[in-house]
Amino acid sequence: MTVKSLCYDSEPAKSVFQPWFPALLPVPIEPIHSLIDADMRAVDAMIRRRLESDVVLIRQVAEYIIASGGKRLRPAILLLAAGATGYAGRHHHQLTAVGFML
Repeated sequence: MTVKSLCYDSEPAKSVFQPWFPALLPVPIEPIHSLIDADMRAVDAMIRRRLESDVVLIRQVAEYIIASGGKRLRPAILLLAAGATGYAGRHHHQLTAVGFML
């Protein structure tokens, strides 16, 4: 089993700690993904709504940004932190969308 990175790509995640802590890898990331999957879909929907436009190119760029799967580490950390602190609102989706677009 390989470690998948939080950016949902197929490349295994690399760790600077691997030489010192080889027992830490491989660590399955799927349980973490399952914790934030619904929230991440809500964030994707919010990004689509915020980038909605009559201009076809802008819609295409928005879909490209969402579908590319990159830049998911900051949003994942924010969503995990919200869950860890017991946050029950929905404002974290908007904040996560902003972090995603940075």
